[in-house]
Amino acid sequence: MKINLLFLIFIPVFYISCIHHEGSIKRRDIIPEKDLIPILEDIHLADAIISNPSLVSRYPGLDTLSNYRDILIHHGYTLEDLDKTLLYYTGNPEQLEEIYEKVIDNLSQLESEIYSRKYFENEDETKSLDLWTDKSEWHLPVDGKQIKIPFSIPIDTLGTYILRAQIKVYRDDESSSPEITAYYWYDDGSEFGLRYLFPTTKLSKNSQWTSQALILEAQDSLITHIKGFLVNHTDKQSSWEKHLDIRGVSLKLMSKGR
Repeated sequence: MKINLLFLIFIPVFYISCIHHEGSIKRRDIIPEKDLIPILEDIHLADAIISNPSLVSRYPGLDTLSNYRDILIHHGYTLEDLDKTLLYYTGNPEQLEEIYEKVIDNLSQLESEIYSRKYFENEDETKSLDLWTDKSEWHLPVDGKQIKIPFSIPIDTLGTYILRAQIKVYRDDESSSPEITAYYWYDDGSEFGLRYLFPTTKLSKNSQWTSQALILEAQDSLITHIKGFLVNHTDKQSSWEKHLDIRGVSLKLMSKGR
């Protein structure tokens, strides 16, 4: 799916100047990865804006190619530079997928930060009681080399809850697929109980503080707990350790159900 999404960028660019053969394009002639990633992020954000009908009606002059051109000029490149770069990566699909993973991670991070800021400004939520009773600050590996930081918090009110934390995962972190996992739970008599999962939040290893916010509405009156792991990971063999910091953990009821 990642590669197919990137082809949405290929199509409008390639028809402009498909004059190069991928074998003749050298890596030194393409846009460096450190610049390509933010360019692709901006392109996807621009595409999202253009696809919004209300914006298209207000700004009828908007078009995809003009936006791409403006984005590239802002970053110091041209459409031909992007054309050559993407054509080069058609012969290096594994590298392309790695780049696109970073693009998706960064866009997901941006979405999470927007949600976090939005709900931090919610007056009812900021006044509500913090239900988080465990430590609000963690430092790994000092507090545990491979700990997932499990939590289980009882709730007795239906409504919308927000789990928030600031997390810094260092580049030398050795965990596999770090993420925040949370779910509503009650004992239905089965081995693990019944779970309603929050959307999973992937964590990027960029050595920067990022604001995380998981939001989900509790609608089942049988729910008794919010459970999960602050820094879940995919289990693997051998000796390894996490390297991350967490601060400002909180769990609040944003609004009560009707």
